[in-house]
Amino acid sequence: MLKICLSTDVNESVEGLHGCDRNAICDNTVGSYNCTCRPGLIGDGRNSCISTSYSCEEIRNASSHLKDGIALKNNGSLLKAYCDMTTEGGGWLLVSNVVVGNLSSLRYSYREISNCPNKSLLLTVDAMKELRTHSSFTQLRFHCSKNKGRTFHLTTAANSSGEAVVQYFSGQTDANPKACGSFVRMKDDNSKLAADYN
Repeated sequence: MLKICLSTDVNESVEGLHGCDRNAICDNTVGSYNCTCRPGLIGDGRNSCISTSYSCEEIRNASSHLKDGIALKNNGSLLKAYCDMTTEGGGWLLVSNVVVGNLSSLRYSYREISNCPNKSLLLTVDAMKELRTHSSFTQLRFHCSKNKGRTFHLTTAANSSGEAVVQYFSGQTDANPKACGSFVRMKDDNSKLAADYN
């Protein structure tokens, strides 16, 4: 007696049995399927696919399901950038990633953020100024750590004092901002410097 076994694979994309976002393309595979956002959209394909945006904060506000590392719009074209969507509520654009003493990381164009976080880079004041003309960022977040266990982690305050710091670091003013009242300490900050000015 000859036994013949036929195996059938369900095509989730045709049968409508997939869990892809409505703005995603379902690609059938043997025993499963993959979800990919349609061109011009970003996301994981299952939970969300949204239009690329001008800031990490706008992307975070549009969808809470997105993970770190997203593309942003820049004058109509895409700019690969690293958005931290988890730290302190997410929506932070990574613009510098340095080890103290490595001056080779200095970058003169904000477009170099496409190399973050895999490469060491530090945007110059002129590059930050250029970035601010293309993005509506209103706060900066600083996170530094030492081998001895100290962590300096703060954001500029959402007030005029915090805005003065943003303007200073983005080259819009040469006036040194006052530290008091210009920042908010994050939960993991245990630095002596931030404690002295809080």
